[in-house]
Amino acid sequence: MITPPLLNKLTVPTVTLEICDAMAAAAGKPFSWAASLAVEPGSTVAFRATGTLTSLLDQYATYAYAYECECPSALSIRADSVKVALIARDGALVADITSLFTVTASGASLRVAAGDVLKAAGISKDSKLELTYQAQVEPGASAGDYAAYAHVEYSSPYDPRAIDASMEDGVTIAVRDRGSQGVQSGASLLARNMPATGDAALAGVLSTLAAGVITLLVGRISRRRKAQEG
Repeated sequence: MITPPLLNKLTVPTVTLEICDAMAAAAGKPFSWAASLAVEPGSTVAFRATGTLTSLLDQYATYAYAYECECPSALSIRADSVKVALIARDGALVADITSLFTVTASGASLRVAAGDVLKAAGISKDSKLELTYQAQVEPGASAGDYAAYAHVEYSSPYDPRAIDASMEDGVTIAVRDRGSQGVQSGASLLARNMPATGDAALAGVLSTLAAGVITLLVGRISRRRKAQEG
């Protein structure tokens, strides 16, 4: 019988969701996992959901574990891309344990569940379970900011026959128009990520540049007219 614990971040599993550019990773280009990513319609993105285990793991005879992931409707999850890895405390890969999980994908929803992760050789309370999967941004996706979420479900610390759920974590996918560029779109992107004082400074710089261009054009027209009159 499991001793009822004081619930905290060690006894209750958590999950961290991150995103990266799958196309850049596949091409060997520099990439990093982050909490947000700007993409174009038709792009492929990769998600990484890293789940922790309970510090009470050695008190269980079996331990159920599942991921519930939800993407926006503008994305379609690829079930064939799903992998689950057992990660050691130091971050090293222990084993690919995808075979222990049942994958259920439907459009933008994904469930990856195992009835007993204790079957994984080398698993311990300090291990982490790393789920990775890919999704395609629909070619006709509208520009805008979208959110994707994930949480984990696990055997309850109070009743091993019951299932509890973690807090969810999320990432932001910023879909931009294909090939969009220029001062206006660049300024808008910067403005979304700058404090109010930064917005004011940026607006001031753009305003000054615009005024300078107008002054230059007016000066050229004036000189041309004087030359014609002379």
